Amino acid sequence: MRSNGTLRLIDGNRIPLFGLGLYQAEANFWTVRLVKSAISNGYRLFDTAEHYENEYEVGQGIRKSGIPREQVFVTTKVYSTEGGRRHVLDCVRESLMQLMVDYIDLYLIHAPQGGHVLEAYDTLHELRNLGRIRSVGVSNFGIPHLEVIRQTGRPLPVVNQIELHPFCQQRPIVNIVVDMVLY
Repeated sequence: MRSNGTLRLIDGNRIPLFGLGLYQAEANFWTVRLVKSAISNGYRLFDTAEHYENEYEVGQGIRKSGIPREQVFVTTKVYSTEGGRRHVLDCVRESLMQLMVDYIDLYLIHAPQGGHVLEAYDTLHELRNLGRIRSVGVSNFGIPHLEVIRQTGRPLPVVNQIELHPFCQQRPIVNIVVDMVLY
C-alpha cells in the first residue's frame, strides 16, 4: 500500500488511506508544526474535532504548509447533537472558520448522544447539498444506530469511525459496516 493511496467512499468522494488523528494534540504552535511536518512527509488526511479544541491549529498547519487546499482531506466532528439543527449549523460554521477552509471533506457526528441524532444527521446532509461538507459520516455508532438510519430511508453514512485494533476488534459492528459498505 502506498501512503498516498485513496479509497472511494459510497458517495463517490475519495479518502486517503493514511492520516493523522489529532485527538489530544494541544492547541499550540507544536500542533501547527506537527501538521505542517506531516504534510511535508506525505500525510494528506487530518482528523480533528470541535471537542479536541485544536481546529484552528490544524488549519494554521495546513495553510503554512503551502499545499493547495484541494490536496488535503480534512475530517472534523460535532460532539453532541443536543442542540439539534441550530447547534449543528453553529458547529459547522465555527469549524469552517477555525480551520480556515471553504468546505470540510468529511464531517462526522462524534457519537449518537444528545437526543437529536437524526435531526443533526439531516442537517449535515443539507450542508452537504450546499457544498459546505463533501461527505457525511458518523463515529462510534452501534448497530442499532446504523439500523435506524437505514430503516428511515436516509442516505447511509460514508464512514462509521470506530476504535479498532487487535485488542478491540468489534466484529459485530465491523460485519454490519462491511455489509452496508461503510468504512
